[in-house]
Formats: sequence, structure tokens, C-alpha cells
Amino acid sequence: MSTEEFENASDEIKNISCSVCSRKNVRREAKAYCTECQEYYCASCTDMHKMFSSMSGHRLLDKSTAGLPSTLQNIPTEYCSIHRGRLLEMYCSNHEEILCPTCAALNHRSCQSIHLIPDEIDSLYRRSEFDEATKQLHNIQKGMEDIKKSKETRMEEYIKCRKEVIDSVKKFRKEMEAALEKLETDLVKKVETECDKTEAVLQTEIIEVRKCIDELKQTASQLMKSVGNRVQEFVCVKTSEKVIRKANEAECLLQRTNEVGTSFSVDSIIQEFLEEMYTFGQVFISKRTYAEEKLTEVYVRTPNDINKCNIFGACFIDDGSLLLADYGNITLKRVDLSSYSVRDYVELNDSPFAICETYPNNVAVSHHNYVIQFVAIGKEMVKYKKLRLGHFCFSLAFKDGKLFISDRNISVYIYDMSGILLSKTDTENAGNPIFSECRMVVPSTIGDKVFVVDRDNGLITFDSFGNYESTFTDPNLIQTTAVCADKRGNLFVCEVESLNIVQISEKPKRVIGVIVREVAENPRDSYVRVSSICFDPNGNKLIVVYSGDYIDVFQLAVTHV
Repeated sequence: MSTEEFENASDEIKNISCSVCSRKNVRREAKAYCTECQEYYCASCTDMHKMFSSMSGHRLLDKSTAGLPSTLQNIPTEYCSIHRGRLLEMYCSNHEEILCPTCAALNHRSCQSIHLIPDEIDSLYRRSEFDEATKQLHNIQKGMEDIKKSKETRMEEYIKCRKEVIDSVKKFRKEMEAALEKLETDLVKKVETECDKTEAVLQTEIIEVRKCIDELKQTASQLMKSVGNRVQEFVCVKTSEKVIRKANEAECLLQRTNEVGTSFSVDSIIQEFLEEMYTFGQVFISKRTYAEEKLTEVYVRTPNDINKCNIFGACFIDDGSLLLADYGNITLKRVDLSSYSVRDYVELNDSPFAICETYPNNVAVSHHNYVIQFVAIGKEMVKYKKLRLGHFCFSLAFKDGKLFISDRNISVYIYDMSGILLSKTDTENAGNPIFSECRMVVPSTIGDKVFVVDRDNGLITFDSFGNYESTFTDPNLIQTTAVCADKRGNLFVCEVESLNIVQISEKPKRVIGVIVREVAENPRDSYVRVSSICFDPNGNKLIVVYSGDYIDVFQLAVTHV
């Protein structure tokens, strides 16, 4: 374009400003356009651009040639990432790839549809493709932004969870210190009380000895003074004999009581337990969801059973055995899941409802007659202790030396292991009833919370002192009957009508999965309401207990970590 033609050009072309100077809020008329930088330059910036060796290969067009931005779309500006310095100006229709000439020559010799983009742009490209690509990029970007936001939210939750876990560890340590300090205080007080008693006795005896010595000295003095007076000597001798007999008796008595001492003997059970400990808790980091992998039916009726089985409670113990509380046959059964058979059983004094492990290989069983029976699990199962309470005991759980008991009505109780009632909970802070029908109780295995499923109100959370905290509801939880924990921060809750097992994370409380259960068409499924569920984290087995002679063992697969 000549100077005259340029002068006669439209103002839209002549008034294009230098891109670099514009960023400095300086207006200078552009003289050239760089196809690689995709910017306009004034005369000064053009000269500066040419000075850099890294930009020596850039194509500079005169502004009059470049014209408006809309006329630049026919000029390729992007270089090949493999063959640097070669423009991406070719297109292979066979592979739908943008190429540089070197790529085409080396890797696409056999391709029949190689196009030079600037020459065939009209047949290769439609504006609608630009709009569609823009739309898809926007949608994908939005989706990624949503994922980023979700991950950031989970990161915040995880950071919060980490703090809560650390706080729980420190809190537990302080609680242990407080418990140890109380034990120390009580023991020191007992030592002081016993020592005070002994010291008082010794002090009394010392006073008696002093009196006796004084009396002996005085009698001896009187005897010596009577010398020469035979009558008085006789009187003093007889008096001395009386004092001597009295002193001999006192000496014998005092010699029998002078062997005193105080010692301290360490409780060997506590000492052995502490020596074997390498940590005072477990940390579970991953959140898991599960899917049903395999279902096995286990027949739990024994030849000695008189009635049909009616299993209300189930739990795994430390050695991996499964225990079942059979209400119908008044027995506690031990099931070996390696052989899928009942290994042995112990007869109980009344029909059992729930069962939970207290200490390793020790369990508590709630009975229909308001009794909690404790059983030691070894080569044989041995009953050894009872607690008689004043209310119905339907479900029970153990945590931090406390028993949490629901009465299948409107109350949850907390007892210590000696049967002393610590608290009773039936209303929330405002005084409103919490439960419609409280059913199973389960403690958190990653924190200090306790969860109760209520027939109509969903999953209810308490602290370890029985203080109400929150109620969780979800469309998947219309009516709930049973709950258990996986010891990894998740809960399994059984929904009555659908028969599904709903998986809920403890922190934050949300539904993370559903195990859809379908009932087989056989006679035992005439009554399918779940009585209890429990989970074995070592084998990822979920036990579902019904009223009947069978239980279901679900082998679960981890689907997300």
C-alpha cells in the first residue's frame, strides 16, 4: 500500500494503536503486526522487537498489509512443539491432526488427505465449529471449576478433620492423665488413711510403753528406799510383783503388734497391658465406599436348638469370631466364618437382645429381664458377672469404660461398668423429645461420638457424655432399624422398607453410597426385616441378621478410597 493509498484508507485501519504502548497508557500509531506475538507495534517497538534474537524468526507484517484483526485469520501463527521454527500450517484429515511440513513429511507420507490450511481454510473450517468448540471449552472449564471447588471443599473438610483428630488424640491423652491422676490421688489417699490408722495405733502403744517404763522406774525406786525396813520391803516386793506381771502382759501384747509396714504392689494386668501397648488409638485416613461382591447364607441353627432361631444381636470380637445372641433359643453362639458354621454356644439365663465387645475377647449381652450379662470368650465361653438395671435393655454399645444402652422407646442411658447410672438422655437442649423409637447404638471408632438410629428420625449423634448434638436425615433413610461402623470413619445404616444398606461418612455426615439388596425368592424371606448388622474391617464382611435360621454374609469390595 502506497503512502497515498494509506492516507486514503479508512480511519479504522489508520487508527490502530501500538499494543505495547497502549499497556503503558501511551497512544502511538501502529506500523507493523507480528503474527507470532499477535500484537501491533509502533516504529520504535518494531525496532526493539527486531533486536531480540529469540524473536528474529517472527513474521512482521506492515500494518497496511495486516489491516484489521479480522483479516489475520488466514495466517498461521503457532509453531510446532516438535520441530521448532516450523509453523503448524498443514492438516491431516486421516488422523485429524494439525501438522507442520516436517511432521507431514516424516510421519504422514502415506496419508491421502493432507491440506495446506491457509489455501483450503474455506473448505476445512466453518464458524459453527468455533462456536461449538468455545461452548465445549466453556462447559468443560465449568465442570473442572466445579471439581476444583469440590476438591477445595474436601480439602477444607480434611484440614478440619485432621485438627479434630489431633484434638481428639490430645483430649484422650488428657483424659488418660486425668484418670491416672485420679487413680494416683485415690491410692495416695488410701495409703495416707491406712498409714494414719497405723501411726495412731503405734502412737498409742508408745504412750502405753512410756507409762509402763515410768511405773517400773517408780516401783524400783520405792523398792530401794524400803531397804532396812523389813515390813516395808515386804509391801514393796508384793507391789513390784504386781507391776512386773502387768508389765510382762503389756510386753507380750506390744511385741505381737509391733510388726507393721506399708508397701505398694503394681496391678500386674495394668502393667502388662501398658508394656504391650505401642499406641493408644488408631488413625484412619481414607474414606471408603463399598459394593456388594458376594453373598453367602449361613445356617446358624444347631442340633440342640429347640426353637427357630431369632437373632437380635451380632458382633465381631478381637479374635475375628462372630457372636450371635439367639433370643429364640436363649443362647450366645460363636460362628466360624472360615467354615460358615456355628462353632459353639453357651446357654444364658434369659432371652438375649444385643451384644457388644467391651474389652478384648470380653462381651456384654443385654437380656429381656433387664440384666446385662458379661461373658469371657476363650476356648470356651464363660459367664462371669451380671448387672441388673431398672429398665428395658434393647441395644448396647461400649466406649471408654461406659455402656450406652437404648430402651427401644425414648431414652438412651449411660452406665459405668459397675452399674452406676451416669446419664439418661431423652430430650434435646430445648426440651423436645429426641426419639420416636430409639433402636441400635454404635460408638464412633474415629472420634468421641455415639450414634443412635431412630425408627422415624434417622441417625442421631451424641457426645460420649450423652449430650445431644445433631440429627441426620436423608431421602434414603425413611425408616431405620440397625447401624454399625466400619472403623474407618463410615457407618452402615439399614433402611427398613427398601432393605438397602446406606453408607454414611461420619465427618462430614453425608450419604456416600448405597448397597442395594434384593431378596431372593425362597421361603426364608417371608420375614425379611433386619434385626442387626455388624462389620468385620479385616475381611470387609458385612453381617446382616434376620429373625430366622439364616444370616447373610456380604463380602464387600472397596469401590473408592
